[in-house]
Amino acid sequence: MTPLSGRARLLVRCILVMATLGAAGFLASIDFRERISTNVMDLLPPGERDPELQLLRGVVDDAQARVVRVVLSTHDGGAPPDEAVQAFIETLHSSDAFVEAGRLNDPAERTKLGRFLFDHRFEYLLPGWLETRRQEFAASGLSPDSWPGWLADTVAQRLEAFLARPESVSYEELVPLDPLLLLPDLVVEFERFVAKPDPAQPASVWARTAASPLSEAGQQPVFDALEAAASAAMEISPGTDWQWTGVHRFAAASKHRIQLELGWLNTAALVTVVLTVCLLVRRPWQTVHLLPIVLLSMLTAWVVALGWFNQVHILVFVLGALLCGAAVDFGFHLGVHAAAGHPWRSVMKPLLASCLTTVFGFALLGITDLPLLRQLSVFVCAGLLGALIAAVLYVAQRRSPGIEARPLTIQLPRMGVILLAILGVIAAAGMLRIEWRDDIRDLQIDDPELRRIDADVRAHFGESSDTGVYLVHARDPLDARNQLQHFVEWHRRQSPDTPLASAALLWPAPDSLSRLPGLLEASRNFPDALRAAFSERGFVPEAFAPFFDAWDKFASNVSPSDPLQLWRKLEPHLPGPLRDTVGIGEEATWLTVAALGKPSAVPPDELQVIPLNRLESLNHVFQRYRHQALRLSLAGLGVLGILVLLLYGPAKGVRVFAIPAGATAVAFGVLGWLGEPLNLFHLLGAFLGVCLSHDYAIFGEAHRAPGAPAPASVRLSALTTAASFGVLAFSRINAVSALGLTVTLIVLPALVIVEARSWRQ
Repeated sequence: MTPLSGRARLLVRCILVMATLGAAGFLASIDFRERISTNVMDLLPPGERDPELQLLRGVVDDAQARVVRVVLSTHDGGAPPDEAVQAFIETLHSSDAFVEAGRLNDPAERTKLGRFLFDHRFEYLLPGWLETRRQEFAASGLSPDSWPGWLADTVAQRLEAFLARPESVSYEELVPLDPLLLLPDLVVEFERFVAKPDPAQPASVWARTAASPLSEAGQQPVFDALEAAASAAMEISPGTDWQWTGVHRFAAASKHRIQLELGWLNTAALVTVVLTVCLLVRRPWQTVHLLPIVLLSMLTAWVVALGWFNQVHILVFVLGALLCGAAVDFGFHLGVHAAAGHPWRSVMKPLLASCLTTVFGFALLGITDLPLLRQLSVFVCAGLLGALIAAVLYVAQRRSPGIEARPLTIQLPRMGVILLAILGVIAAAGMLRIEWRDDIRDLQIDDPELRRIDADVRAHFGESSDTGVYLVHARDPLDARNQLQHFVEWHRRQSPDTPLASAALLWPAPDSLSRLPGLLEASRNFPDALRAAFSERGFVPEAFAPFFDAWDKFASNVSPSDPLQLWRKLEPHLPGPLRDTVGIGEEATWLTVAALGKPSAVPPDELQVIPLNRLESLNHVFQRYRHQALRLSLAGLGVLGILVLLLYGPAKGVRVFAIPAGATAVAFGVLGWLGEPLNLFHLLGAFLGVCLSHDYAIFGEAHRAPGAPAPASVRLSALTTAASFGVLAFSRINAVSALGLTVTLIVLPALVIVEARSWRQ
């Protein structure tokens, strides 16, 4: 390569220094805490069309994500003194990190809600009660004229059965005011889900933070406030133990573990690459000059990605470590050819072909809606172009840019080469055993201890695997409430012995409210019929005078109520956990309902009710995007093959394309024989491996003289890439491990195929 003049070298150095300083200055101005996300939900498109995921995003990002659950106990597993629990709650109240806190099933909160519902029982509970009785009456087949008498007999029978049960003693004073048992029925239904506080059991504290758990303000300040609250409780009761769970804890732990993972992976990869270089290069210190190329490549990728997107997920930077291998490849190719005295022209054509075809392939991945792939596409394309430009400029400004590789001669007999080919075919046959698994947990480092604590704490809050949770959604709150009512009726038919619980069930359905005046009009004779039914069963009708007076007053003035106004009156009286089951937004409303046991059938689509399984929902989306990525990858490889054929003609083009294709078949076959379930990140690794092995094929096949050994730069590039990605294969993040393992398994067979031409000669 012809060296540049002194003035030209100075100009190039100025360009490199200015570019580095500019990139560093831009990154220094970035608020990384705001611009780099660790939220797994950010890996899903904001405009995701799947209604379940729209709801999941709203539920996770809104109020429910800010909930913290705490269990306070003594060493023997009992509840600490009430004073200690109250001190814990008051300390949280006084902290800026929390906006509310309270004891789960606090008797005061229960009494407050119960009093409100009792005082307004005809407004909130009667419409649904009458609707249920109307449906029972319709099923009886009786004539409409018998409705008042049937209703009176039903009420008297239910009251008689209720008073025969021991728990009726608690409602002795309420029965004369509520013989319809509106409030007792409600309490019985809800207490199946939420048990009364037991002094012998640990105390459960529910709290909501002021800031999002994914922000800095929603993590360390929250942890400090909880520690202060625990200290306040221990001052009163020194034997108090506590456990807690929340998105805050998982988010902070995940971020910490990913940061540690980044540190050791980068360090281990660097050490491995250095050792590999020491074995393959005569003067290893020459490769120090590759570091500026890698640095400039990564700076370019970071600057372009953060400038292009408002927020970038941290996994993009973890997976983006693959740029180091490509940047080193460019440096090796230029350095080894410079040491051999080859002209620039001889190396630039294959270098440009390798880089630009890889960039084009990764650019196709940017077509997808999945943010992870779009961000990774921009990151890699920018980094590859930056690596190429940096490599050319940096090598050009050096006086002695060469890297002298150690000579390596491998001779195999013809049978040895044939045996390798047979082994390759056997390995590729493992593709028939491939299985796919799409699991969003592959994006995280699992923490069994945090999972165990989370399960223990949630168990104290009454959350069980036997409880099915459903989401009702609609754009309009009134439509959502009506849909919930339809689901209740469907669920009652499917699983009559399985109760449902939701704060939304305390809110009358608009359809029930609209029918209420007509039902009351049809029930004009109900009070007289009920007095007669009471007398027949031995009750004294006069004892129920307060109820009859309240009924007459309500029935004489009833008019269609505003459902939203009823909700606004009810909401302030709901404890925090119950308020979390309803979300009324400007664009959509979701209502959560829990069933103690799952129905035997899946709710029909027209109900707009979704069985809420967040993990399965997210996995379904990742499966869909894996299919999309596979189609884009195949399209990209098809275009790649066409470009190779156009550049090098049919004979060389087929040989060049066959090398990455064969190496990929071997890699997937090995994964199949190992029983490794494949996912989206094996696919991304395969795409990258194909691009890298395509680079080796161009240099080792299309630009090698007949009878000549494979270029030393190919061997250096492949082995250093295999070393760095081999380290990634040991990552505790399954996504990173899958990518590293796949790239390594593709690069090594590609190198063997390229080298085999000289072995058999």
